[in-house]
Amino acid sequence: MSDASPVFAAMFQSKMKETIENKMDLIKFDFNTVEFAIELCYDKKILEDLDLDFCKDLLRFSDKYDIQKIREQIEAEIRSKITCLNVVEIANLSILFNAPNLRQMCFDFILCSNYNESPLDNIENLDENLALEIAQQSYYRTSETVHKEFYN
Repeated sequence: MSDASPVFAAMFQSKMKETIENKMDLIKFDFNTVEFAIELCYDKKILEDLDLDFCKDLLRFSDKYDIQKIREQIEAEIRSKITCLNVVEIANLSILFNAPNLRQMCFDFILCSNYNESPLDNIENLDENLALEIAQQSYYRTSETVHKEFYN
């Protein structure tokens, strides 16, 4: 695990309680999440049709322990689960749990939904900075389209 996580590496190399007692308590995560995450690190698990809530737990775990390998796999897994009903929640989680690829996927999804005039659930709860970025990009796209239609 030290190879996968700089956080674990620091714990194991220091004189912290975990090193002295040769055990680690991961109390903020359920057993299934921890076990699955460890197996992902050792390539013993394959991501297939995981429940979105479980993906969120794994994303939170990858953020807390800075495990890039898990983060990237979960970001890719969640991509297929993004819908108009959950994109706002996923976008906010991507910011909270430092998942830049997932954030970009949500950004693109919301921008396309805006362009297609598809309604999004809970859009008023979208992170303010992300909402501003999307509005700016949407304006830019509109300006670019108007320019092409009327000035070419």
